Amino acid sequence: GQQPKMRWLEGMYEGREREPLFLPMLGCVIGLGVLGIALGFQWYVWFGQEKSFFYITAVTLLTTYIWGAVGLALWELVQILPLERRTFLRDLAGYMLAAGLLLWLQQVRFYFFGGFGSPRSDFSYLRNAAFFLQREGVFYLVIYAALILLLRGMYAQRRMQRVQLRTMHLQEELVRFELLGLRSRLQPHFFFNALNTISALVHSDPTEADLAIELLSRLMRRTLEGSERESTSVADELAAIQEYLQLQQMRFRSRLRYQLETSPDTARLAVPAQILQPIVENCVTHGVESSSVPTDVAIHCARDGDHLTIMVTNTCHAQSNHQGFGRGLKSVERRMRLLYGDAARLSVQDMSGEYQVQLILPITPEKNATGVAAS
Repeated sequence: GQQPKMRWLEGMYEGREREPLFLPMLGCVIGLGVLGIALGFQWYVWFGQEKSFFYITAVTLLTTYIWGAVGLALWELVQILPLERRTFLRDLAGYMLAAGLLLWLQQVRFYFFGGFGSPRSDFSYLRNAAFFLQREGVFYLVIYAALILLLRGMYAQRRMQRVQLRTMHLQEELVRFELLGLRSRLQPHFFFNALNTISALVHSDPTEADLAIELLSRLMRRTLEGSERESTSVADELAAIQEYLQLQQMRFRSRLRYQLETSPDTARLAVPAQILQPIVENCVTHGVESSSVPTDVAIHCARDGDHLTIMVTNTCHAQSNHQGFGRGLKSVERRMRLLYGDAARLSVQDMSGEYQVQLILPITPEKNATGVAAS
């Protein structure tokens, strides 16, 4: 059920956020009624049927509802009086006042209806109160103290859960914004390179420039369509890379040769969108641009159990000047760690005549970019 609004209490919390009632009010009423009737039957059996079932049930129901009201009030009290060092004496006085009020309510009930023991009918109100404190007072104070400890524990647990939930949401937001920042940092770099390619073709080969503009348009469309999602399929990622390499091949001609390999069982798997773009740009920048002889770029995708392995290689030459694990690769590694944690790995090998970048990503069918579970 919907929790009742208690705006009139908000000023007593001193800026602390109020935790709602731990049970719906209707559920409390029904649950306490069932408990009171069960206790009435138990007492009726214990008393050897000396008193009527209705009388005993009336006493237990009234006692149960008093305790229920006390419990709901204490739920607010443990939030209003947190027993902090700066307000300890004030809070302790508040709990003592609440204990006195509880004893008075139970004594009034005892005066009119009786309880565990029935005082003589000629007792005055004060003697009845003394009789109640002697027979039941300590028992109720023990329950009161136990109830406070229980509710304070529940309150602390709920506050901790709320803090943990907020912390988790904040971490998710930070990760999301960091991922967006990494992607936005990569995209301008890619488009500037593509525009430079088109600029080089405009005067030398207008027909090729038109084709390059069309390729760039398709790449921009892919980027815009994928801006709302973090992942894409292997097939879509490779299609974007192929269009990019086509653009670069228009610029470098025979100096760039490329090959993309995948298989039907990997084409539909999900990968982070534009995860290969900075790697392939490195191949072009540090391989093709820095060499006058042909450079081969190859991308191979294969499934290995529960992981997807993507190998990007390019030939390098004596005059090639690789910058190693640079900014682009660090951005890729950072995105992989944010998305997959320790389940993903990126390794770089600079071997004689070949430069290799290997990505190992966990297969996550539930995040399949095509919406079809990968098998």
